[in-house]
Amino acid sequence: MLLEIKNCNNIDKASIEIETGKLNIKYAINGTGKSTIVKAIAAFCNDDAQKKAELLPFKYRGDNNKKLPAISGLDEIKTIAIFNEDYISNYLFQPDDLLKGTFDVFIKSPEYDAHMREIQKLLQDVHDTFQKHEELDELIQVFEQFVNGCGKSSSNIAKSSFIVKGLKDGNKLANIPKGLESYKQYLHDEKNNVRWLKWQMDGSEYLNNTEICPFCTASIKNTKETILRVKEEYNYKDIEHLNNMLKVFSSLHLYFSEESYKQIEKITNNISGITDENREFLFSIKREAEVLVNQLRRLKNIGFVALEKENRIADALGAYKIDLGNFAHFKSELSREKANIINKTLDKMLEKARDLSIEISQQKRSVQQTIRNYSKEINNFFQCAGYDYTVSIENEENSENYHLKIKHKQYNNNIGQINNYLSYGERNAFALVLFMYSAIKDNPDLIVLDDPISSFDGNKKFAILNMLFKNANSLRGKTVLLLTHEFSTVIDSLKNMKRLEGLVNADFLSNKRGRLKEVSVNVDNIKSFHEIARENISSQIDTINKLIYLRRLLELINPKSMAYEMLSSLFHKRAVPSKKLSSTDFEDMNEAEISEANNEIRKHIGDFDYATEYQKIIDNEKLKQLYRDAKSDYERIQLYRVRFNQNSSNEVIRKYINETYHVENDFLFQLNPCEYDTVPHFVIVECNLEMLGTDEIETEE
Repeated sequence: MLLEIKNCNNIDKASIEIETGKLNIKYAINGTGKSTIVKAIAAFCNDDAQKKAELLPFKYRGDNNKKLPAISGLDEIKTIAIFNEDYISNYLFQPDDLLKGTFDVFIKSPEYDAHMREIQKLLQDVHDTFQKHEELDELIQVFEQFVNGCGKSSSNIAKSSFIVKGLKDGNKLANIPKGLESYKQYLHDEKNNVRWLKWQMDGSEYLNNTEICPFCTASIKNTKETILRVKEEYNYKDIEHLNNMLKVFSSLHLYFSEESYKQIEKITNNISGITDENREFLFSIKREAEVLVNQLRRLKNIGFVALEKENRIADALGAYKIDLGNFAHFKSELSREKANIINKTLDKMLEKARDLSIEISQQKRSVQQTIRNYSKEINNFFQCAGYDYTVSIENEENSENYHLKIKHKQYNNNIGQINNYLSYGERNAFALVLFMYSAIKDNPDLIVLDDPISSFDGNKKFAILNMLFKNANSLRGKTVLLLTHEFSTVIDSLKNMKRLEGLVNADFLSNKRGRLKEVSVNVDNIKSFHEIARENISSQIDTINKLIYLRRLLELINPKSMAYEMLSSLFHKRAVPSKKLSSTDFEDMNEAEISEANNEIRKHIGDFDYATEYQKIIDNEKLKQLYRDAKSDYERIQLYRVRFNQNSSNEVIRKYINETYHVENDFLFQLNPCEYDTVPHFVIVECNLEMLGTDEIETEE
C-alpha cells in the first residue's frame, strides 16, 4: 500500500510504501518526521478529529486558506495497533498485573473457546435450570436478607443485628403498649408505619412549650402526654428493621418446617424482647441458611471454573445435591419440591459426567500448556537480554481471571506496583514483548512500532528484535511499520537475522523543506566505511571530494603515514606539506617523505598533485562551486570544514561537526552518504548560508 501524507506537522508531502505481510523499516535521523507519520496514521485510521487538528503545521495555523492535514492509501487498514507511550500508559503495569486483559491475550484462544462450548453444551441442563431461574434468584435473595439481618457474628446473632434491634423490646407492632391503642391503624400499616412514626416524632418536638397541635392548631391539653409517649415507646429505625425482617420471615414461611416456623412466630410476636435462647435458635437457622445459600449460589455458577480442580467430576456433581436431612429448619413440602427439581437435574448431569470429565481435563491441559509456553518464551527473552526477572501467569481462585505477575530472581514473591522498580529500559523492553503478544491476539491490519528500541544497548536491541520477529508466535509475517533512528535495527533485520530473509523492506527517510523522500535500503547498501570510502574515491566526483574520503580512510587505517600527514597539511591550507611533531609543532616534509606520500595517495588517485589541489582549496570561489556540485550533504559539510578550516563561528555547525557528524564511528556498517542524506537538513541550511549566502543551493528546488 502507498500512503500519501500531506500537511502534517513538519511534513508537507510524503509517499510511504508499506508492503503487506512484511516488516517495513523506515530509518531516519531524528527530526525527519517519524512520529508525525505514526500520529497521522493513527488520527486518520481512528477518524479522530482532535488528533487530525493537532497535525496542522504551525505555518498554516491562523490562516483562513490553510492546507488541512490529509492522508490517503489507508483503505486496506481497518484495524491498527500502535506501540507508543499511550499503549504503555493505558494497558501496562497495572497495580496487580503487568498487562490489562491477561486472560484475553494469553489464555483465550480458538482452542479454549472450542472446549468451553463443549463444556457448556454438557452443562446446558444445569444452566437452563439455574442460570435464568427467577424463583431461585428470589429465594437466594430472601435467604441472604435473612443472613444479613442476623449480623456478621460467627458465634451468635449479633446484638447490633437488625433482628435484635427490631425485637429488643418485643414486637410493639403486634403488642401495642397500653394507652397507645388509638394509633393501631397507623402502626399496623406496613407500608407507611415507619414514615408515620418519623412524621409524628418530628412534630412532637414542637410540643415542649405549648399545648396547641402543630398540625391542626387544636388544643391537645388532654392528649399531649399520650402523643409524647409514642416517641418514648417507638424508634422508627428499629421499626423499619422489624418490618424488613418480618417480610423476610413471611417470604420464607413455606420453606420452614412447621415446628421451626411456630418458634419463629413466637419469637417475632413476643412482648418482652428477644432472649439469649431466642438468639441461639435464630443463629441455628442462620447457619443452615448460609450453607443453603452457598450451595444454591454454587449451582448457579457451576461450570469449568468450578469443576476444573476436581479430580472426580461425578463425585463433585453429586456434592451439589441438596440433602434436606442436613437442614432441620427447612424440612417442608416446598423445600422438598425445590430440592427434587435440583437433584433430578443433577442426576441428568451425572449421566454425562464421563464426557464432561474428558472435556474439562482437556481444557485444563490446554490452559496449563499455554501458560507454560508463554512463560517459557518470556522468561527466555529476559534471560537472553540480561534482565533479572521472571514472569508467571496466575489464576485467581474460583475465577476465570488471570494475571501476569513478575518476580525478581532474588525475591521470590510477586512485585506489586512494578513501575516503581523497573528502569526506563526494562519498562520499555517488557512493554514491547507484551505489546507483541497483544498484537498477535488482536491481529490488526497494521502494527506500528514507533522507535521501539532506541533506549537499549546493543545486546538488548538484538534480543528484543529477535523476540519480536523470531518465529511463528511473533510479529513475523504480519504487516509491521517500524520507524527508527537506530541503523543497527536495519543491519540486524537485513544482514544478521537470516530467518527474516524476504520478509523485510527497509527505507531511508530524509526531509528537506517538508518534502519527505524515502530511498530503498537492501543488504548490499550496508557497507563498511572502508568500502564506502574506496567506492567514492573511485567515482567521478572532483578530486577534492575524493581526497576528503581518502583522508578519513587513512585516519582509520594508518593515521601516522606520510600520506595522511600530506592530506592533513592540504586541508589545513599549508603551501608546503608538513608533518606533526606535537600538538603545536610541525616540520616541513623532506623530499623522500613527500615522494612516499605522493606514491601512496596516487595508488588511490592517480593524477594527484599537491600544488594543484592546494590552489583549489585556497580559492573560495572554487570551493563554492565544488560545494554546489557535491553529490551529498556529507561532502558539503566536509567542504565547509575545508573552507573555514574548523574556525566557524556558527554554533549549530560547530556542535554538529564536533559531536555527531562522524556517524561512521558509531557502526561497523553504514550507508553511503553519497546516496543517503544522513546529515540533518537544518545543518546544511546553516552551511549554505555561510558558504553561498543563501539558505539553499541555487540548483536545488
